[in-house]
Amino acid sequence: MVTAWPVPPSGRVERSLRDHEEELLATLREAVRVRMRAEGAVCAHVSGGLESSAVAALATGLARETGGSEPMLVRCVFPGMECDESSHSQAVADHLRLPIASAEMPGELSEYTLNSTRAPRAYFANPVSRMLVRGIETARGLGARVTLTGAGSDQLMQATGYEAADAILRRDARAVLAWSSFWEAPLSRATYRRIARQGFGRAVPEQVRRSARALAGQGDGLPAWMTGSARSAVRRLSVPALGGGRFDGFARLPARRLATQLWWDPDYTFSIVAADAIGAAHGGELRHPFFDRRVIEMMLRLPAEVRSAGPPAKLFLRRAIGARLPASVAGRTSAAEFSPFVKAALIDAHGEELSEMMRESHLADAGLVEPGAVATLVERARRGEQEVLREVVTIAALEVWLRQAASGLLIHGLAPPGPRPRPAHRRGRGRPRVQGAPEPCCDPNGCKSAPRPRTSRRCTSRGRASSPRRWSTSPA
Repeated sequence: MVTAWPVPPSGRVERSLRDHEEELLATLREAVRVRMRAEGAVCAHVSGGLESSAVAALATGLARETGGSEPMLVRCVFPGMECDESSHSQAVADHLRLPIASAEMPGELSEYTLNSTRAPRAYFANPVSRMLVRGIETARGLGARVTLTGAGSDQLMQATGYEAADAILRRDARAVLAWSSFWEAPLSRATYRRIARQGFGRAVPEQVRRSARALAGQGDGLPAWMTGSARSAVRRLSVPALGGGRFDGFARLPARRLATQLWWDPDYTFSIVAADAIGAAHGGELRHPFFDRRVIEMMLRLPAEVRSAGPPAKLFLRRAIGARLPASVAGRTSAAEFSPFVKAALIDAHGEELSEMMRESHLADAGLVEPGAVATLVERARRGEQEVLREVVTIAALEVWLRQAASGLLIHGLAPPGPRPRPAHRRGRGRPRVQGAPEPCCDPNGCKSAPRPRTSRRCTSRGRASSPRRWSTSPA
């Protein structure tokens, strides 16, 4: 996990947009190149989105330039579902003149079970995790252990929400209007609410904002199904939006916010922590060029108006990649939304199992969730309300994880840990010890090594209260 990023030099060097695009392309090419080092074949996961397609295109170009093995392409397809992007991924494969292997989703529905004894134990069990597993299994079937992904671009190239506040602090009225979408909808009330909240509201110190929210009776933004004690614990563990002074070396607010998100935000660390655990649990290795340290440091140096330029979203990356991608992918503005897949794999197939599990919830017994609120969410999801699916999937994954932890199943099926028995040689504290006897051993069958003379500690301090105690060892 990120703990600190080097602060860029204070001297500002004016560069053209084209210079920035060339730097991004060169940095990303190097990030892809070093991640193609592997014994055996390398796969590239192509979802049909801009980022994964860009990584696949750069990897293919590098292989052809150096005469190396071209990457094999893999994808997940969702026949009959709105989230299916097979037409876009096929366009990338055709453009690169490479075949592409497919994992058809959702596959066997029993794999999405919520039974804690059958669900995966190395990571949170949810449909999205299973999607990653199917991609890794497809790559392994092709003989590849390493899979390149496009994870990270969303985090690095989206606006942080602090751009308008930064413009206010810099007294740049034109930038404030641009980041608030004023020119697109000058008469919309939403535009002026955005200026008030994301502009002036975030330009004041965070402690002042928190106090104002408390006085106004506004919530803390946490889900209503969490209990008061759980909410208090989350607030104690949370960090300020701008890092609490950790990243004050960055002069611009968007850079401080991005560094804080990379360091702390769970959505940002999923691809680094959870996805890598999923890959390792199934004999694969996921590599993410966009999370290369050099790429991240470059993004933190860039002005927000370059890094998050638009519309369309990720214009910076689109211009840098250029003609390496087909026009249908390079110019697309839509993104896949996997609610139909989650509903088919979890809610429709295991809805009754989910309701029964939450009626005897371990999370509720632990005082973490409100049983009534959770039951309402589950019923809303079963009625087809897609806006609550993410919360329901999160609760279900936590419930399964807690049940596995309580049963000791997280340690690869071992029995749950009980009280540790006291070693036999520790049970009799007053037992005399013989000079020169071997040191006690924790091996119940006895130590096979030769006896070693015991040593005793002798204090070498002169008894002064202010002096540190110095210990030396010498034969007893």
